[in-house]
Amino acid sequence: MDSYTIDMAGSWRLYQHAIPGDWIIFGTIRRDSDQSTGALARSAIGVYVQFNAGVAHSLDQRAVLAALHRATQAGCIHHA
Repeated sequence: MDSYTIDMAGSWRLYQHAIPGDWIIFGTIRRDSDQSTGALARSAIGVYVQFNAGVAHSLDQRAVLAALHRATQAGCIHHA
């Protein structure tokens, strides 16, 4: 499983200027494997992606859910 760092208070607008369509932004996500950071977003059908300048990058959905669960219990920042 991939490992991510989620900051629900992160400055996501540094990575994604506008919220596309029906997406919800949750903060920032960093892929621990390559240290890339972007805006963490969820689509209307529940798929999580990392946005960088309008480009959506796929994420391991189970790892994102685990990291979000821990982040909401541990004060907004956590590792999956």
